[in-house]
Amino acid sequence: MTDDAKEPAGAGAPAEAAGKASGELQAIKDDLKALRADLKALCEAAKSGSKESLDALKARIGETATRLKQQAEEKARKEFAERPLTTLGLTFLAGFFLGAFFRRR
Repeated sequence: MTDDAKEPAGAGAPAEAAGKASGELQAIKDDLKALRADLKALCEAAKSGSKESLDALKARIGETATRLKQQAEEKARKEFAERPLTTLGLTFLAGFFLGAFFRRR
């Protein structure tokens, strides 16, 4: 065997290392693409989940407001039925004070 036929030791190493680095770089790029897609899906899920939570909260607040309104109406009717003159007097005084308050402004 001649020395001309032999490749110097390590002559193929740079090309091999470049190929390996290129493959690793492509794997990293693929992983970043997958991560980006996962983050996008997560953000969409968070948005829709937040919207659903917000809609549920709005519905619950609406139901509570309706219930409180009904309770106030029932209580006002009951008070008026039990004490009509007192209720009218208090209503008159409340209107008088509110009128005086807004007149000064």
